[in-house]
Amino acid sequence: MSKKIKTEFHSLASLLRFKEEVWPVCNVLYDLEEEAYYKRLSTFKHFAIFKDGDKVVGFLSFFVDSLSMHSKSIVLMGIGHGALLPEYRNQQLLPKASIQFLAKLILKSPLKHHFVWGMATTHLSYRMGLRGTKIQYPSLEGNCPPLCKDLLDWLGSRYYKETYCPSNFTAQISFSATGQSIFPSEKEMEDPIVARYIERVPTALSPNNKTGAFSITPVGPNVGFWVKKFIFGKKQQQKKKRKV
Repeated sequence: MSKKIKTEFHSLASLLRFKEEVWPVCNVLYDLEEEAYYKRLSTFKHFAIFKDGDKVVGFLSFFVDSLSMHSKSIVLMGIGHGALLPEYRNQQLLPKASIQFLAKLILKSPLKHHFVWGMATTHLSYRMGLRGTKIQYPSLEGNCPPLCKDLLDWLGSRYYKETYCPSNFTAQISFSATGQSIFPSEKEMEDPIVARYIERVPTALSPNNKTGAFSITPVGPNVGFWVKKFIFGKKQQQKKKRKV
C-alpha cells in the first residue's frame, strides 16, 4: 500500500474510459450485476477515483442540481454510489474528496445557498455522515426545518420517485451492500447514531437491505467545523507523527 493515495476527479465521459478498473471494487462490496453497475454509473455526472499507484482502490459519485426554493437560489450536491476497499478505510478519503468537490461548486457560484445530501443504506455510511458534520437533518431528534424537508422531498421525487417515503425520508435502491461489517455489532448498537439509523431503517438488520435513509446538510453552518476537522485536524495528526 502506498503512503499517499491519489484522488482524481472525473466526468462521466472520462470515467467510462477505465470503468473496468472500477468494477472489481464495486463487485467486492455490493450485490450488483455488472450490467446494472454500468447503468447505475450513467445516472451520475461527476466522480472521484482513489488510486494506490496505478491501482483503483475506490470511487465516489456525485449528483449536482440547481434550483430555486423558498426564495433562495440553491445548489444541491449529492453524495451517491461509492466504494472503498477495506484496507484503505480510516483515512477520511471519502469525506475529504466530498469537501474538495464541494469547494469547486462553491467557487463557481459563491452567492448561492449550498447543501450536501446523501442516502445511507448501511449504519456505516449514516454514521460517517453525522460524525462528519456539525449540523445535519433530520437530526437525531428527528427535527427537519421546512426548507430542508422540501429539498429532501424534491430529491426523493426526482431520483427515487417510485420508492420515496416522505414521512421518514427513506427510499429503496436496486442493490445492496455486502460483507459482515454492514451489520452493527452489539457495541455499535449502543451508539445513538446507529440506534437512530436502525429506527429509521429497520431492514438494515436484515441481509440484502435495499432501503436507505436520506440526510441533508446546509453548508454554511458547517464550514468552520469542516476546516477544523479536516484541515487543522490533519495538521495536528502530522505533528503527532513527527514527534513519535
